[in-house]
Amino acid sequence: MCSEAEGANSANALLIFVKYPSPGTVKTRLCPELTPEQGAAFYRALAEEVIQVHIGGAGYESIVCFAPEGTRRKVRSWLGPDVRLWSQLGDDLGSREFHAMREALERGYSKAVIIGSDCPTITPADVEAAFASLDENDLVLGPCEDGGYYLIGMTRPIGSLFEGVSWGSDRVLSETLEKAREAGLSSGLLDVKYDIDSFGDLERYYHSARNAAGDRPSSRSWRVMEGIMKGRI
Repeated sequence: MCSEAEGANSANALLIFVKYPSPGTVKTRLCPELTPEQGAAFYRALAEEVIQVHIGGAGYESIVCFAPEGTRRKVRSWLGPDVRLWSQLGDDLGSREFHAMREALERGYSKAVIIGSDCPTITPADVEAAFASLDENDLVLGPCEDGGYYLIGMTRPIGSLFEGVSWGSDRVLSETLEKAREAGLSSGLLDVKYDIDSFGDLERYYHSARNAAGDRPSSRSWRVMEGIMKGRI
């Protein structure tokens, strides 16, 4: 079992995947342009922002699924006492997603949606659209430009969708959709977005956020990016 609080008080569960932001363990693909400490500072701000946006959304309960195991006290100290925490279980991304999905659905939620902490442009409206899609589909996916997905949702846990997938490649989305077709599942797709996985992605987000909101966007992750770009962090 994952963690705290037995049972479901809402029909829907939003599972937010995060890692404890230790330097050298998060956003390593932003290096060497960023130092491990800068990468961790940016990831920490980004994860906090994603959690803040999606905690307390209407129509679903939000649960933070953290990794690695053994960091519960650190994560609790980081995120505070009011955030519901489950530990991620499994050896790769697929098994961790499956365990979390199965846990939520077995606890009584009728729909479960997983998002990561790498896509700052996911909005509550995107999450609501995902749950709405599950009224008509067995599976919903939020496609990434790089061939992965930033969101996955289900109404029942199907382990085959998470097995034999080329995690980290540009085939994750296509392989998952093919497995869904083989299993006879109906699938819905959300709008395409991008994750912040590379330094180029970081620069894209930095400039797009500034252009959209003027010279001083209010988001914490943007302020950390600005500090990194200007050598203050």
